[in-house]
Amino acid sequence: MKHYILHAPPNPTLEYAQGEKIKVPPNTTEIVSQGGGSTIDVAKWVAKELGLKHTAIPTTAGTGSEVTKYVVLTVDGKKTTFVDDAYIPDSYILDPSLVVSLPRLHTIASGLDALCQSFESVWSKNATQESLGYAKSAIELIRQNLGKCVDDPEDTKARANMLLAANLSGRAINITKTNVCHAISYPL
Repeated sequence: MKHYILHAPPNPTLEYAQGEKIKVPPNTTEIVSQGGGSTIDVAKWVAKELGLKHTAIPTTAGTGSEVTKYVVLTVDGKKTTFVDDAYIPDSYILDPSLVVSLPRLHTIASGLDALCQSFESVWSKNATQESLGYAKSAIELIRQNLGKCVDDPEDTKARANMLLAANLSGRAINITKTNVCHAISYPL
């Protein structure tokens, strides 16, 4: 089994993702992405384009990209969302030891992203019992653990709970999509 390991810059472009697709060596059977939402999204795009398996390993606790059907890439200077169930990674690993070194600002920002996704899912006209369950569980986990992660970055239990919260928020938006809060962020 041959793997291609991917790390991407923040807010990657479609051109960058296309370049990564070209770099994948022949006989590669799986892509392993380790990073935040940008890295995982590029890997999702490349894996789908090449028909490869994808394992996602988040190093932030915010986007839930390891379970979503969305890929966000910059196209002609604008953030663009591509949607396809085929983007959902085949597997993922939630490892709290990979987020303990996340700086305070990124811990807060990514945690608030998961919280925002969860609230948007609750408010959505597309909400279902399943999405509400994911979103409400994520909100409670964030309420109980985000402050702990900020105060004690090496609290692996709190970090694990934040990774789970982000994962649940991703599952929720797979059903409902995001709405106005995330839509406003694109032009900003």
